[in-house]
Amino acid sequence: MMKITKAALVVAALLAGTTVSFAQTKPLIAFAMPSVQGGFWVSMYYGVTEEAKALGFDAVVLDSGGFDKVAKQVEQIENLAQRKPKVMLVGATNAAGIRSTVERVIASGIPVVGLGSIPEPMDKLASIVLADHYALGQLQAECLAGALGGKGDVGVMAGPPGVDWAADRARGFRESIAKIAPGMKVVVEKTTVPGRTEGLKLMEDWLQGFPKIAGVYTVDDDMGAGVIDALVQAQLEGKIKVSSSNLSPIGDSYLRKGYLQCESIQQIVLQGREAVRQAAKIMKGETPTKLIKTPAILVTAENVDKLDYSEIKAPRDFRPR
Repeated sequence: MMKITKAALVVAALLAGTTVSFAQTKPLIAFAMPSVQGGFWVSMYYGVTEEAKALGFDAVVLDSGGFDKVAKQVEQIENLAQRKPKVMLVGATNAAGIRSTVERVIASGIPVVGLGSIPEPMDKLASIVLADHYALGQLQAECLAGALGGKGDVGVMAGPPGVDWAADRARGFRESIAKIAPGMKVVVEKTTVPGRTEGLKLMEDWLQGFPKIAGVYTVDDDMGAGVIDALVQAQLEGKIKVSSSNLSPIGDSYLRKGYLQCESIQQIVLQGREAVRQAAKIMKGETPTKLIKTPAILVTAENVDKLDYSEIKAPRDFRPR
């Protein structure tokens, strides 16, 4: 997927091995993201493109098609750099896997802002914008501990390997469980590319291998939805407690049905907007804020209709173009 602007057409030509030339009328920012599937990255796309429009920038957005498409993202970043954007925003498929490419972009004189899934080398990034992922995991721990009365076996679906946000979120969960609910035990943990199918298959395996499992932490609600699907098939929905994150439409639905105990969410749209605001500072010759962390929020069936979502997620009818 890519936003169809003049800049996007140029990148498409570059990917096809051809060239196009015309006058660039607005400052250009580029955004390389790992996926445009799922509620999180759609909301990030919305925040970036809406703020770019508000500030008078052209924006070109390319997604690699998934966290496992590291080579594809490397290719896209290299092609984006050929357009000489004023600033490049990068959400990493794999932080270490794209490190050398990001280093070359920075060495070429293009500042890089890490966004959502932060690439290496972090010390050379102009700015880092992300959620407080440790706190997101911590909120899930508090939720599951309450739902289980502080006792029982739990599993951890920790998300993609090689990305700090997933590792920090899972660490926040584990360390918080150890502190607040010593009667709960993490009996199984798995890192994997998030997705509904992956969550379903993994939960089916866990139901066979860990018959006493009472709760499951999931890194996002695409994976969480797969867990619920498996529990519904096994007629265990609501009996095994599940926490998740991001509040995508399917997560929202399952939360309201009582299949999910809670969702820890971040201000995703705000992160996208803040990344573009830091890009604007860079273009003005100002010093950007090095690290911006947006607060974590806990959503339950009781408060889901009471929150202001304007800085949290894209409007329900929004679709990336």
